[in-house]
Amino acid sequence: MISIIIPAYNSANYLAHTLESVLNQQYTDFEIVLIDDGSTDETRRIVEEYQKKDKRIKYFYKSNGGVSSARNLGIEKAAGEYLAFLDSDDTYEPAFLGKMHARIRQTGKLLCYCGYYHRVEGRILKAFPKNFDFQDVLKYMIEIQWISTDSWLINRQFVARHAFRFSENLTYGEDFDFFCRLIYKSEGSYTAIQEYLTNYNFRPDSLSYKGNLWYSYRFMQGSLEATKTFYKYVECNPQTHHSSYPTLLLKRLHRMYLRYLWGTLLLGKATDFRALLASYQKDKAIYDFSLFLPEKKYRIWKWVVTHRAGRILGKCFFKPYKYLQRRISIRKIR
Repeated sequence: MISIIIPAYNSANYLAHTLESVLNQQYTDFEIVLIDDGSTDETRRIVEEYQKKDKRIKYFYKSNGGVSSARNLGIEKAAGEYLAFLDSDDTYEPAFLGKMHARIRQTGKLLCYCGYYHRVEGRILKAFPKNFDFQDVLKYMIEIQWISTDSWLINRQFVARHAFRFSENLTYGEDFDFFCRLIYKSEGSYTAIQEYLTNYNFRPDSLSYKGNLWYSYRFMQGSLEATKTFYKYVECNPQTHHSSYPTLLLKRLHRMYLRYLWGTLLLGKATDFRALLASYQKDKAIYDFSLFLPEKKYRIWKWVVTHRAGRILGKCFFKPYKYLQRRISIRKIR
């Protein structure tokens, strides 16, 4: 009934915990489609040990091509009526499959989502979303930037009919682009379990920036590109009842640029800031960044990062505070 796609790359240290969370589900009509994306550690051996105990696990090895290519192969190999995804270091709560399957069958919708926890060593850091009082999940995702690949159940025929795949050209944000396209094309055919049924697990070695101070330039550019990719998709596939989304996406893109520029100015490398600023100036000629942003902080950030005097003042007055703020956040994770 359900195909759970797990991409794995050198996941030997935590894969067993992830598999146990699936095998301990209260709902049992599922298969695990595990895609080994060219691992060089003990990942294969661990999967083979579990295969001896449970025949629902299917294992496929491929040369390393990234998480998107692994998930796409998983979509091709899946046989279930519904698709679910799980990263190799994340986990399901025991009731996840049962509650999600019951809701999507009861409502006849194409998609079902739930909330998720950020955890570190079992301790809950945050819950997303904070509440479920929004009506338009796509609008919420665009504005709040909330997404979890693990927290969805998807009608497989819907995916096949529209040939949905994760973009292998995106280095980051491929999940945002993929799920936004699904929701957009579903035309409101989604439902939710208003509970937190999956866990996004922080690992110290997975943080993207050395010293844990700020995002890598590669992450920022990839995330910006994902927003631009979905914006282009909406522009090429206009829908009357979704006419507000292009404006929302342009505001999201502008906010991301200003947030990344501000953070990189204070916490990142000078070369990264210059490259990001050049990209921002280039995209200003392509996208409409004249849309009003009501938040005062973004108007301040825009002045600071685009003026030499503002950059000098920003570094003098805000850099120590920004370092302290970031270190407090990382201390909570650790």
